Amino acid sequence: MVRPLVVMLATALLAACTPLADSPGASASPTAVAPTPRAAGGPVNATLPPVDASCRFEQTGNSLSERVFVAVADDGNSGVAFVLDAETGAERGRLQIAGAPEMAVDWTGRRLLTYCGSRLLAYNLGTLAEEWSVPGLDRLITKAPGGLPALAVSDDGKFSFELHYRTLRPGDANAPGASRTWLVARDPSTGVPRADVDLGDCGAGRMLAGSGDSAYVLCRDGLHAIDTATWTERRTYPFSSSAGPVGLVRSGFLYGVVQDMSILSLDLRTGVTATIGKPGPGGAPLQGWGRLAVAPYGETVWVLARRGGASTGFDPDTLTTIDLSSAWRRTDIPITGLRGVGLVGARVVYGSGGRIRSTDGTFDLPLLSSPPEYWHILGAPRLAI
Repeated sequence: MVRPLVVMLATALLAACTPLADSPGASASPTAVAPTPRAAGGPVNATLPPVDASCRFEQTGNSLSERVFVAVADDGNSGVAFVLDAETGAERGRLQIAGAPEMAVDWTGRRLLTYCGSRLLAYNLGTLAEEWSVPGLDRLITKAPGGLPALAVSDDGKFSFELHYRTLRPGDANAPGASRTWLVARDPSTGVPRADVDLGDCGAGRMLAGSGDSAYVLCRDGLHAIDTATWTERRTYPFSSSAGPVGLVRSGFLYGVVQDMSILSLDLRTGVTATIGKPGPGGAPLQGWGRLAVAPYGETVWVLARRGGASTGFDPDTLTTIDLSSAWRRTDIPITGLRGVGLVGARVVYGSGGRIRSTDGTFDLPLLSSPPEYWHILGAPRLAI
């Protein structure tokens, strides 16, 4: 289902006088609200309390660099986002987040999108100033620590996407007809809504943003490809929703990691799936979690894992590198307190306890006195280090 912008804004006026509810009789449709623009200005130099609903950045560096990345300490119901220099790791600013951390970066427009409390906001990564703000819709997505976010930006910066999920009746949320999932698209430069796409009985899906003409949602019945020119479903690919960490590859593939660290690969042009790899040394299984860090063209992937694969809780102790450039090859690096991994250009950056480190030894940054539940590492993939 696609809603033109005029209809969406009219719905917002009605919704302003109508309380939202999760009962079967309440409307489950998203409400689009025009963004509140902010005047351009410098960063805010205020010291924030632990959870500050004002959602303002505190500038902690003397100068802001053009080359930055974002490390998000996720504690489930609150968090802290750090803007860090991509060359030295020096801290440039931090943002206390009220509510469950959800963030995405528009590297084309150089802005950070985040939910904070009941609002969706955009910040300029050059000045840390707020650019726009809109009321946030109910976000009832449930995900494991470090799971794929419910907020993403297309590679070319044309669209931002929000994935929303709502239960429609009490009882088993996985039962047919018991829930509704929908995708909201916005212009990331203004926050103005463009469309919403109804995914029906998808379940608590996982979202991935590719190039400007497509977005993907992994539902219980497969991978749904959304055409952003017509805002209709282009195709549903057979793909296991039980795959572990998943990630898009710029060459047109979706990767998913299974327990033995082999790669389930889906060619998005042909729909053909294949399994790449073999069990690791001695056949020892590994359980993977979190975001799948993928080199731009899929030649290497990095996975948070745990040896033995028996643990049901989030407790990774191994950074697994899978080299696919010539033949499948796996390397396991034991890391105490491992809580996240991502790419900052060509550099592999990971969270360990309250620190951000890199495999090349450049970064060893003590950012927190105690470890978060998860570290999200958001880096510009094309950045040359």
